[in-house]
Amino acid sequence: MQRYTPNSNADLIHPLLGSWASLMDLGRKGDAHLIESLANDILGAGQFESAIDNMLEGVGIEDDHNKGLAKDGFLRIAFGERVAVATKEEKREMAVEYLVDLAAMLLGMKRAGLEERVGEVGECLVGAEVFEAKVVAKVEELYED
Repeated sequence: MQRYTPNSNADLIHPLLGSWASLMDLGRKGDAHLIESLANDILGAGQFESAIDNMLEGVGIEDDHNKGLAKDGFLRIAFGERVAVATKEEKREMAVEYLVDLAAMLLGMKRAGLEERVGEVGECLVGAEVFEAKVVAKVEELYED
């Protein structure tokens, strides 16, 4: 069975959006903005902004004013509840999963410098050793036969 190997910036949109939204849902606005900055560096500001707008519309936030409030952390996205993640610990685990996926994909694409920026956020959530172990396991899952 052939594995899917992410190899383009477009492949990173889902884990970037998931990381951003789950961090905002946890109230970690500063960490979410670090991911947004990384996404803008990778995809360009317009593309990530458009992806965020589409995601917000998908969860029922359609008004431009409310989108702005959500992006600034003043209007709750409730991302976790929409994917049946209710407790703060489950939301934290979801954020870590998205960050691990993103870090592993960046490593697989030979973009370790960008992966380090993701690692800084992930390490704040679960500690350096745990985050690194999760990334190594994900890299092996994605890229090794």
